Amino acid sequence: AERDMALELWKRELTTTHELWKNALYTPPDGGDAAPLDHHKDWHFPNVPDCGVLKLEYTALLSFKRQDRGIFFSSPMDEPKFARLAATLEIESLSDFERWSLIKMAGAVNYFTSRQAKVLVDAMSYRKGKLDAAVLLYARAIDPNAYGAAVLDSLGTDSDRQALIDVMHPPAEHITDGE
Repeated sequence: AERDMALELWKRELTTTHELWKNALYTPPDGGDAAPLDHHKDWHFPNVPDCGVLKLEYTALLSFKRQDRGIFFSSPMDEPKFARLAATLEIESLSDFERWSLIKMAGAVNYFTSRQAKVLVDAMSYRKGKLDAAVLLYARAIDPNAYGAAVLDSLGTDSDRQALIDVMHPPAEHITDGE
């Protein structure tokens, strides 16, 4: 249960702008000395050791000011945080399910530039994952007019590109006379 909690905190730290852990110390199970831990360098997501003691400070911004002010007034995910997320998504041993989970978590609380969205879409290995990520992130793009040019090339088939275009520019509803 503690390992799962550490992994969940790590996911939140990767995907949210206002949460982080710092001053982490890891003591190996053999009782060796506690050593400072940079989890981004010393561990590869999602590999958290099964044994040992992890002590850390976890901070979260508690604010009364609403952070999500819509695509035209919110800032995109800050570059250092985005770079850590993108580097994590590049880990070869990560499954598409794990990548999708991180992208969904990040997409729920952050906005992105179209360039950032393209990086996240490109991180997915399979066609469906790329399309799902492209559709999800379109609603979180601060520059929706540039989104198609940035992201469409990441989709491998014409039908996937058309599906994204339909999300970006829904076809007009047909109005009929009394039918």
